[in-house]
Amino acid sequence: MKKIKLSLSLFLILSLNMGFSQIVLKVFDENKELISYATVALYHNDSLVAGTVSKDGLVNFQDINSGTYKLCVSFVGYKQNCEDIEYRKSTKLETEIVLESEISTLDEVSIKARRPTVGVNGKNNISIKVENTKLQELSTVNDLLRYIPGASYSSNGGLQIMGNPNPLILIDGKETKSISDLKNINPQDVVEIELLESHAALDASQKYAINIITKKRENYFGGRIYDNLKYKKALYNEFNLQLAYSKSKIQQTLSVSYNEGKAKYMEKSENRLLINPNEFYYTDYLAETDMGGRNNNLFYGLNYDIDSNKQIGFQINGGLKNNKILVDINSTIQNQMDYHNNTDIINGEEYLQSSINYSQKTKKYGNFSILADYYIKNSNGKNNILESTKTDIINSDNSYNIYSIKGDYDVPLKRIKSRLFAGVKVFQTTNKNFSEYISQEDGFDGSLFNTKNVLNERNISVYSKISSSIKKMSFEAGIRYELYSRELDDLIGDDNMSRQKGDIFPSLNINYFISDFHILSLNASKNINRQSYSLISNQNFYMNPYLYKIGNPFLQPEISYSTNLSYMLMQFIHISVGFSHSEDFTDMVLNSNDSIIIATHENFKKQTLFGNIGAWYQSEKLFANAGFFVQKPFYYYPKTELDELIFPIVNIYSYINGMYQLAKNLSAEASFSYIPKWNAGMSIAQPSYEAELGLKYYLLKSALQLGAGYKFQSISSTLARYKKTEFKQISDSGQHAVYVSVLYRFNANRKWVEKKTGMEEELDRIY
Repeated sequence: MKKIKLSLSLFLILSLNMGFSQIVLKVFDENKELISYATVALYHNDSLVAGTVSKDGLVNFQDINSGTYKLCVSFVGYKQNCEDIEYRKSTKLETEIVLESEISTLDEVSIKARRPTVGVNGKNNISIKVENTKLQELSTVNDLLRYIPGASYSSNGGLQIMGNPNPLILIDGKETKSISDLKNINPQDVVEIELLESHAALDASQKYAINIITKKRENYFGGRIYDNLKYKKALYNEFNLQLAYSKSKIQQTLSVSYNEGKAKYMEKSENRLLINPNEFYYTDYLAETDMGGRNNNLFYGLNYDIDSNKQIGFQINGGLKNNKILVDINSTIQNQMDYHNNTDIINGEEYLQSSINYSQKTKKYGNFSILADYYIKNSNGKNNILESTKTDIINSDNSYNIYSIKGDYDVPLKRIKSRLFAGVKVFQTTNKNFSEYISQEDGFDGSLFNTKNVLNERNISVYSKISSSIKKMSFEAGIRYELYSRELDDLIGDDNMSRQKGDIFPSLNINYFISDFHILSLNASKNINRQSYSLISNQNFYMNPYLYKIGNPFLQPEISYSTNLSYMLMQFIHISVGFSHSEDFTDMVLNSNDSIIIATHENFKKQTLFGNIGAWYQSEKLFANAGFFVQKPFYYYPKTELDELIFPIVNIYSYINGMYQLAKNLSAEASFSYIPKWNAGMSIAQPSYEAELGLKYYLLKSALQLGAGYKFQSISSTLARYKKTEFKQISDSGQHAVYVSVLYRFNANRKWVEKKTGMEEELDRIY
């Protein structure tokens, strides 16, 4: 028995000695942030004993003999730091080393060469470092998003990730209204940006999400003023003022924006439709449009720290829009009859969004948060249509009410080294539409534009995910259940329609760390694409004398299944290939009715195979992001009787973005994108490209930034075919644009930023 006790005691002593026989090193920068992938070497009498790289800022040396050692740490953009240590075997020595940045001082501009900008963070997400990099010198966060892997801006200004439009935008993990709200964030207050692939915590309609992680606030008062004046066939000015005040437990943010100006737009279209087996009907028209408007927006946010673990916040965001559009149309029918039309469109809009959130952290029971939102929007429009001496008027009123409540809970599962996340969300949207057609004389048939209906949508979602890691592999698996219902009341036709459907959306994300610089990822998910309200609200729109747009309340949401395999060579190259299959794919169709064309949307099927390759380069003076996106769609239209199929075309979208320090206080930014001829459903788009070059001059220790730039955009042209109808459109919104900007930050060296919450993709379906 004594031998057993003695053996057990020796085993415990050896076990304890093994646990304490090590050197543990943490590598920090000046801001006490851990540095990954720093080179660490351990020397004894000038001989190398051991060497490795820091992973998540940590290094662990074991089986080291007693003695005096020199510990040297180095990393690109930092000064090497060596320290002497005394180590006694069978003990645990914990130490820290702080690396000092190599700073290149350019008079009033100081830019620090730092860690690689693109990598994978501790949460296994692709991460773009912003803090203390050239990216924080950009004017707006929208400019910053260009440098996300696979990110590009479409010709209409929308953000795309790997070809997927309108990613979900989060700020510190909380959803925001839309990408336009990012003007309220100072790029200098952004720590990093995460690119998230679909998982159960996100809305099932989102394939990608962008999480913008910001700094914590200090007690102070600061602000920024930004103004951008652009000329693109007409003048347009954008102004934004932000103020932030933080003291004790209260943080407040105020943002005011004012946009006003005009824009010119040209559209040339050719219509061909067969009205009987032997006769084609031709209409050609040229439309010149002057669009003028004024937009005002006011945001106020208040956050109160009840204690170090509890926080409550309130935000309110409102705005007014007034737009006036003058359209001058010259048309030719059958190459014989000439018509001249004028349309005067006046639109007004007012909206208000408010939200309240509460969050609490506990060591024992995990963290939870609750968020409630309310959004209201009212708009009215008036179309005065003058055709020769005939005048027609279309009055329309439209309103939205959205209610949303969401609760999230996450807790670490320490026994299995995992983390569990769960939540629930409920929202309801009410959309009221009213349009009235008034003809003072006998004009065109306007009966299509008399609409009066109410659309109600409800969604209840329950979701959960678990994340964990095993050796070199990390994974995240989630599942989401949504119960969706839609009700449409047609108050003119006394017709009602209702639909209810439940569906499950699973997701899986696996990362395999082949080495510190090679990562292989697999992502599989099921997603939903809910069409915009303008497509399903049973509302009719006047586009021009020969083209009307009609909503389709019978549209089914599109369901897609996607699998994506990607390889990342840390800091430099990202390659992605994938396959997706969509059911009930939505596409526009054209139907002829006498001498007009009616555009609407129907459900079909589609499959898409795609891949993406991107590369980044970073040095003390240059940062660049380049890549191309390949897409080959396969379209199937089993419900149609197409006389001519449009053969799929391989689409190769290429892009490049870069910043370079030209002189002591002068930097240049450039971007270029190119889309060759490509196929999108039943439409074929001709090649298009965009190029932009900008210069920025810094004053007052970079607090004042003066910018100027030039942008060129090619003319866009599309051809749509359906049955016996062909619609060709050439659009010109102004190829040349020049702009100047002023950005001034006071207390710019202090850290402040608002924390916003908001609706999710529901608002994207409105705008």
